[in-house]
Amino acid sequence: MTAHSPTFWLPFCLALLGMAGPSPAAEPAVRPNILFIMIDTLRADHVGCYGYSRPTTPSLDHLATEGVRLEQMMSVSSWTMPSVGSMFTSLYPSQHNIVNTQCRFAKGVTTLASTLRDAGYRTAGVTTNPLVHSKFGYADGFEVYDDFTVMLSADLDLFGDATDGPGAAAPPNEELGRGGVTSPMVNRFAEGFLAKQQGADKPFFLFLLYFDPHADYVPPAPYNTMFGDYGVSPEIGVGIYPRGPAHPYTPAEKKQIVSLYDGEIRNTDEHIGKVLATLDRLGLHDNTVVLVLSDHGEEFWDHDGFLHGDNLFDEQVHVPLLIRYPGQFPPGTVLPHQASHIDVMPTLLDLAGVPIPHQCLGRSLAPVLRDPTAAFPPRIAFLEAQTNSHTDLKGARLPDRKLVHDRLADTYTAFALANDPGENAPLRDQPFPLLPPLRQWTEEMDRAHLLQDATAGAVPVLDQKHLQQLKALGYLR
Repeated sequence: MTAHSPTFWLPFCLALLGMAGPSPAAEPAVRPNILFIMIDTLRADHVGCYGYSRPTTPSLDHLATEGVRLEQMMSVSSWTMPSVGSMFTSLYPSQHNIVNTQCRFAKGVTTLASTLRDAGYRTAGVTTNPLVHSKFGYADGFEVYDDFTVMLSADLDLFGDATDGPGAAAPPNEELGRGGVTSPMVNRFAEGFLAKQQGADKPFFLFLLYFDPHADYVPPAPYNTMFGDYGVSPEIGVGIYPRGPAHPYTPAEKKQIVSLYDGEIRNTDEHIGKVLATLDRLGLHDNTVVLVLSDHGEEFWDHDGFLHGDNLFDEQVHVPLLIRYPGQFPPGTVLPHQASHIDVMPTLLDLAGVPIPHQCLGRSLAPVLRDPTAAFPPRIAFLEAQTNSHTDLKGARLPDRKLVHDRLADTYTAFALANDPGENAPLRDQPFPLLPPLRQWTEEMDRAHLLQDATAGAVPVLDQKHLQQLKALGYLR
């Protein structure tokens, strides 16, 4: 074992997280199919079953009644690339190496898809976010990985999803930001794939990334007016990134923007409902694990900020997690436990009866999903945000407390979440109980990242079109 291998950090991380090493999963009699749905930029408190007052997610709410809802699922980061990387590898961003748009997965990293493929699964995925592109390594292990159809259709309107039909959204505008609707194209891919799985000789792993809740906020009718008209044109949702988070929006404009965001959630939810209905129609319901998760949330001036990626407040890192496995999980269960993106890979592998690689730093949620009374000791969720030269944050969270270190300013901010869930009253007096583990973990992450060879994750070569897409989404200046 070399210092460059992910397993180099395993002993430290197991001790720090209070875990035993991963053990072989018990193989079920028939391995289940796995449908992994990721909704970009969906904060937990805008989901109905998490207590939101608006009916944004009837399909997800129904799924929660059939499966399990995790109350405190934490993202590892407040933006897409590191978060999806951790879902796919059960490593923290500093370890899997995708911390910015100039990185790929480190050499030797094993992905969820490659592990399932090697175990006999048929693997397929579709992404509508240019950050989750094969050039960064996300396609590793997928026999089919579509990261081009949506990008191409945005220019050519190949299927008429973006600009045709009643109430269609405005066409994309490279200078103003992202327009159009992408969920129909995800559904087209999903339904075509699922139709071929009836009577298949292999189980499948299908990854779907729904992007539409991400800014720009351009839901089609009727979703663009479904949650309120504040006398502001829906065009306020276009050009979010060129205006920037410091733009002086009026109170009415802010309300309109949130309503447009909620409309995008509702539109996405209805497309997810159609995919779940397809599972039923094709007779795939009973033997398919369905997991729905978000990569991060979105801030709407909760702490005087807007969008995501620049802080670690809960509106950006508290995400929904719903999971259904018919006959295996008590329906309608709500688990109060805290978990992390790094738990996704070991959980799905455990449910599939596939041995969990020693690389994985997360723990399987399968025991507590099957039996909510099973032991599930509290464990720290560690957080990272390194989106640009102005943001370098490390954080640690337990259900009742949080500590964030701004490394550029070298300041610490602590919150007692039990009494201050909105994180509005920072604690002033040390000692902070999370300080020693946060410092230790940060040192280990720095060491891990420095140990990456210059060639460990060869810098991806992005063409002009890809660079333009990333710039339009605010990830490049």
